[in-house]
Amino acid sequence: MIGIQVCMLQGNSFEEAIDFFGRLRSRVLMQACEIHLERSLYPAAFWPWNDSARNRAGRLRATVKKLGVHLPFVDLNPISSNARIAEASCSILESSIECASTMAVTFGNRIRKSEFRMPRKCLQALVGKGYLC
Repeated sequence: MIGIQVCMLQGNSFEEAIDFFGRLRSRVLMQACEIHLERSLYPAAFWPWNDSARNRAGRLRATVKKLGVHLPFVDLNPISSNARIAEASCSILESSIECASTMAVTFGNRIRKSEFRMPRKCLQALVGKGYLC
């Protein structure tokens, strides 16, 4: 199975990269792709609260066998000693995971509680919603 990270494609926006992916998919047997939920590094990515991009990604799901997601990481610090930064980081992680679930992603990094050193409150929230195993 051949796939690609959409954020690595030509385009100054997620929409442009998806259009390019569509043209590429018609020439090459692309059956999988991964999207990034963080614009800090890639212009062809999107933030999870961007409803139009999320809807476009959801429609993309119907055209590939596998759709993956890369969660934000660059600007997050869920173990910050500053409670406001830790809470904001956990909130962004939670909205990213919720976004991924609405798009019916088929792969991503498996996350285990033991791999995290984040505030108990954040861990409990993510475990309680079934996002962590």
